[in-house]
Amino acid sequence: MIELSKHKRKLLAVAGLALLTIFLTVPVARAFEGRGGDVVIIGADEVIDDDLYVGAGEFILDGTVKGDLVAFGGTIEINGTIEGDLIAAGQSVTVNGTVKDDARIAGYALSIGGEVMDDLVTAGFSLEGGSGSSVGGDLIFAGYQASLAGEVAGDADLAGGAVKIAGSIE
Repeated sequence: MIELSKHKRKLLAVAGLALLTIFLTVPVARAFEGRGGDVVIIGADEVIDDDLYVGAGEFILDGTVKGDLVAFGGTIEINGTIEGDLIAAGQSVTVNGTVKDDARIAGYALSIGGEVMDDLVTAGFSLEGGSGSSVGGDLIFAGYQASLAGEVAGDADLAGGAVKIAGSIE
């Protein structure tokens, strides 16, 4: 056993108390925010400064997420802005707002009416790209049917039983 002088023991005790005080008084930093419930709505005036994780029967984003959004639920509707990536899976996933990076969505009915500024990767029964929709990167779809009336700036890799292209693919 190591013998410590009285002075060193006091110094060690004070250092230990100082560390304990720091750990008890400094708030824990969170790198994400989580929300859940039957219905989760992020209002138009609400800004989430971190990544957001949502599990809900119905989720509506009208506000802004400054990080990534990961959402799982029955109905997911994106009307606001996501400054990072979107990862979403639900029975119905609708993107009418803006995703400033990549979007990866899966579900039965997928609808894009807004803007995905980078790649869009989708898997589901149906994908509908509205006439005002745009994808700034590549589009990948695997499912039964796809109807694209918007713009795709990159390549499109579409695997489906029925594909209709009424928009433009660069």
